[in-house]
Amino acid sequence: MAERLRLLVWTPAETLIESDGVEWVHVKLRGDKGLTIWPGHAPLIAETVAEAVRYADREGTHVVDLPPGIVQVRDGAVTIFLAGVLGEQEWLPEEETERLDRLIAELMSAAGLCKRKGGMANAIAMVSARRDG
Repeated sequence: MAERLRLLVWTPAETLIESDGVEWVHVKLRGDKGLTIWPGHAPLIAETVAEAVRYADREGTHVVDLPPGIVQVRDGAVTIFLAGVLGEQEWLPEEETERLDRLIAELMSAAGLCKRKGGMANAIAMVSARRDG
């Protein structure tokens, strides 16, 4: 069998999508750039916009409308971290949003995206500024 991806879509409260055997995943990145992720894709962390995410597995092609989030590609897995939920696009209470900001900042820091002094604090400030602005 050909190599496949694992797709996970998470909010702080629940797993919305967990699918193995995914052929490809297409997301829309901030800056209006589309990205299709295939097996063997290089590691990546990027910000997504509110847009439909498309993916294909053994059952066919799927389209799911998602709020903005962070996509991480690593070791054959595509994980999308969301602050909101599917459907009504409700946003989490402030304390949950702050928790998600810290988690995103940790991912950014771990990926080496915040190398300045006080990297974690700077990463949290960057995430909060993007969310609020």
